[in-house]
Amino acid sequence: MYKIQYHYHTGDSFHTEEREDLLEFEWKDLDVAKECLKRIREHYRWYESKENSYSFRHEEVTRPTWHNVKEQTFLKGN
Repeated sequence: MYKIQYHYHTGDSFHTEEREDLLEFEWKDLDVAKECLKRIREHYRWYESKENSYSFRHEEVTRPTWHNVKEQTFLKGN
C-alpha cells in the first residue's frame, strides 16, 4: 500500500512552523498514487495562484483540465 506524505508551513505574523502529515487514502498501485500526487500539486498551484493575489510574483495558472468545479467557487467573495 502507498500513502502520500505532505509538508506545509503554517502560522501567523508572529510565529510560523513546519508540519507534516499523511493523507488518509491508500493506493495499491504506485502509478495511481503518483498520478494523485501530480494532481494534488497541480490543484495547489492553481488554487495558490487564485488566492495569492498580494504576491509581486503573481503567476497566472490555468485550471487543471481534469478539475470539474467552477473556478468561481474558489475565489473569495463569490
